[in-house]
Amino acid sequence: MKVLLFLTMLFSPFVHANKKGNDIAAMVRDATKGYRGETATIDLSISYSSGKKRKRTFKTKLKEERSGGYSLLATFTAPIDLVNTKLLTVVSPSGYNQWLRMGNLKNVTKIEANSSSKAFVDSDLSYEDVAGLSSANFKSRYVKDSQGGKVWVLDQSPNKKSDYSKRSVYISKMHKYPIAIYFYSKSGKKIKTAEFKNFKKYKVNGKTFRLPSTYTIQNHVSGSQTTVQYKNRNLGVKFLKNDFSAKNL
Repeated sequence: MKVLLFLTMLFSPFVHANKKGNDIAAMVRDATKGYRGETATIDLSISYSSGKKRKRTFKTKLKEERSGGYSLLATFTAPIDLVNTKLLTVVSPSGYNQWLRMGNLKNVTKIEANSSSKAFVDSDLSYEDVAGLSSANFKSRYVKDSQGGKVWVLDQSPNKKSDYSKRSVYISKMHKYPIAIYFYSKSGKKIKTAEFKNFKKYKVNGKTFRLPSTYTIQNHVSGSQTTVQYKNRNLGVKFLKNDFSAKNL
């Protein structure tokens, strides 16, 4: 799930800050370009405030698009009631679209904008989060350096309809990738925290990518937490166009 696209603001006193934010964003975007395609198995572990836990497993196909966006297909393999459930997400600079097919049912449902804030398979990820971790739909502004100068902090506000008012992104200068994202509600309250850990190196055509193998989403409203664990991750994979067709779900 890739990172970052941007818009320059023209109004003082933020011109310099936003230019720096855009420069950083462009650097991060360039660092995450060129992976072509990716396959992985993902374990999703959900811990509720009640103490109850749930697990989901799905396989992903991720295709880099020339537009700067991506196509992501998630196919569930566990638990039994979700087997063969598929979610297709197509992200572009103009926004994103999602389609869902439950189990072995033939009907494919398009996720409407007013449903994008709903929980994805009972986790702390919303349907918007699945698409929105790519910052294609956000404006960026440089805030400060942090952690002894090892991290850039950008504030991002949505330029499309969103359930969030903004998010604060902490980007590792070494990895050129976020290590934390703080999500804020329309009222300005921090409602979620995402932390990215256990970075690993991958090489595709001589280029090195540093990507997290684990990330957690802490929900400050419900008290629950979701952990995402990547396994069998491969970059540089080639796909057919029909692999990401809503008609073929």
